[in-house]
Amino acid sequence: MKTRHYTLDNYRMDEGVGFLLKQAVLAVDKRLAVELKKKCPEATVAQWAILTLLGNKKCATVAELSVVMDGDMGAITRMIDRLEAKGLILRRRSTSDRRVVNLSLTDAGIGLMPMLPAVPVNALNDLLKGFTKKEVSQFKQFLVRIIAAGA
Repeated sequence: MKTRHYTLDNYRMDEGVGFLLKQAVLAVDKRLAVELKKKCPEATVAQWAILTLLGNKKCATVAELSVVMDGDMGAITRMIDRLEAKGLILRRRSTSDRRVVNLSLTDAGIGLMPMLPAVPVNALNDLLKGFTKKEVSQFKQFLVRIIAAGA
């Protein structure tokens, strides 16, 4: 029999794993924003993610960004518009399929890449400073299990 951790009698939204995970994500995003302002004030956290994904060759099109970032094409396109206006990315329509928009970093965008890894390193170290290495490792294992159970 499967373990039932929640019932209608004991469930409280503010104590639910989903709610707490969402609050944790918001705390990480807030801390990322603080660190990002120090390293790359011209980008938001979402824009930082796009720059990092493009710079690390994890994505090359608007559609790929939309999937990886779990965002709608309109929102991704608006962020790309802003990054393009800042001179950080280039957008080129594919010559083989006009529906595909290829993205790349400009020289200015490439110039930001050395600063970007420090953003999550500093933010996460700050947020996890009260945890042992073993606790962080175990926490990551728990998160991976939740992700796998939801796949």
